[in-house]
Amino acid sequence: MSSNASALPNLLVFPEDRQLVGLSNWAIFRDHLQSVAQSTGLSGYLDGTIIAPASPAAGAVSAPAVAPSAAAPMLTATPINSYPQSIRVPQDMTAHQMWTRLTSEYNMTSAVAQSLAKEHIQQYKYVPGTPFEEYFKQLEALCKAASNVGCTVGDKDLHSCFLTSLSLDHLWILQTNGACSYCDLKCALLEYDMMVELANSSAATSATAPNALIVAGKSNASNKN
Repeated sequence: MSSNASALPNLLVFPEDRQLVGLSNWAIFRDHLQSVAQSTGLSGYLDGTIIAPASPAAGAVSAPAVAPSAAAPMLTATPINSYPQSIRVPQDMTAHQMWTRLTSEYNMTSAVAQSLAKEHIQQYKYVPGTPFEEYFKQLEALCKAASNVGCTVGDKDLHSCFLTSLSLDHLWILQTNGACSYCDLKCALLEYDMMVELANSSAATSATAPNALIVAGKSNASNKN
């Protein structure tokens, strides 16, 4: 019996970076799944308003199967990257059961994770002598980690976090760049780092040149003798 390709369901496939691996990307997975379900008319599978038909009773004559429309997508396999049993979502769960299990488990855990992520950002202080590039790189990594668990951390938060962590020796930053946006502040300090590095390099070269001349002079005098 030949099969009609147009009768096959249009399955939804999640890309690797949108599959659930755990709490670290739960917020991204949740938002993506809800967006896809809403745009494809599959939200009912998640909220339980679309219910799977009951299995026919023993001996009952079932109605002929109707081929699904090629245009209608189906929410079938759970888009989870890791082995489902590891997060207690077996493969035989319906989409609604899966969604209820995940939201009940991760929403509570996410609240704790968000609180910890914000605390990590607030406690990250600038240590005098640290290159600004290194500081901002780590600060933005903490921001990304917070975003992954559902926190909303904007440039104003990073701006405030940095300025309030400055010691008295760095109040000049607050005086000269305190009114700048986070992006402008970061650019100004990265440029400052480059200027300091260039000045140190020039000073080292200047100190080396006279010493080289002295050594060369002694060598020439020795050769004449």
